[in-house]
Amino acid sequence: MTEEQEEMLRVALQNQEVIMNALVELLTAYPDELLSCQRLGDTITELGTCVGFTHCYLADLTETLDQVS
Repeated sequence: MTEEQEEMLRVALQNQEVIMNALVELLTAYPDELLSCQRLGDTITELGTCVGFTHCYLADLTETLDQVS
């Protein structure tokens, strides 16, 4: 695995941690908090961003590994 591939995997794993933490926060929040707390709105935005980046990094990593094989 190249340094670039290792970095892509590292970023994907870090994003996975952010995604899991955001999901825990959203799933444990009270419904009233979801509507009134700006921090939870930011959490939803962060969650969407990380999911998108993780998908792209894993797709790129899969493609580069397939080319090597």
